[in-house]
Amino acid sequence: MRSPVLPLLWSLIVLIWIVATRAFGVELDGELSAGRDFVYLTSDVKQAILDERLTLGAGYTMVAGGAPPSARVGARASAALDVEPFAAEAAVGWAPPQGRRGWLTGEARAGGRLKRARISVEGEATVAGRRAEAVTRGSPIAVRQFQLGGEATATLDERLHLQAAAQLSFYDPSPALRSLGAADLGPLVTVAGRPERWAVALRGGWRPTPPLRLETGVGGLAYADGRGGAWLPRLAIRAGPFAGATVEASGEIAFGVGAARGDVRLVGTVGVEVER
Repeated sequence: MRSPVLPLLWSLIVLIWIVATRAFGVELDGELSAGRDFVYLTSDVKQAILDERLTLGAGYTMVAGGAPPSARVGARASAALDVEPFAAEAAVGWAPPQGRRGWLTGEARAGGRLKRARISVEGEATVAGRRAEAVTRGSPIAVRQFQLGGEATATLDERLHLQAAAQLSFYDPSPALRSLGAADLGPLVTVAGRPERWAVALRGGWRPTPPLRLETGVGGLAYADGRGGAWLPRLAIRAGPFAGATVEASGEIAFGVGAARGDVRLVGTVGVEVER
């Protein structure tokens, strides 16, 4: 039987977007990522207050995949503080058990920006804790993840930029356990469609005209199950704002190396930001 949750959810999303943009002048963010065995969708409504120094947000997350394929949805909430040249944000997410699989997430990030003449430098650090239930051999297992991340970006004349990023993840129990080998870990997967131990990336971008930005880069990662890693070439294009809307589309291909040699994964992402 087809679940009524998704049609109702989509109707609610459309209603929120229409009401929010026309009546309240808020910011709307949405992102869809998909690979051969997963779909990850988020949508948030954000409102700035206190002279735009504090931004409050609420939204939802949908994760689809696993065997047999299923979709689970959860709620999100966030608060961001922006006091030049510093910024900080905290976010939490929760999903009740659906097919015996739910999750609880928390994330905090802080960063700053320094601008001198033609060059600006931005840095950000992230700490995240996540817990998700995975179903293996008919029994749910709670898997916990602790993740550290950071990135630095240098921009020249608002046209050229270079970015370096890295993240490190710890799991309990380890995805290397045989019982978790084929488990769907939902929101614990943040790179290339499989849980990663560490990941690094180097990207460069060019803005030929103010509303258009092109970006390319390459990354690498080691899978958390100990079965090899992957190279991650990436290409992205960002356009906007046009009438308050900005769209970004990106694609990356994970070419397996080591024990993962021959495993090729294509991941596509589309993001939309609307501000009225």
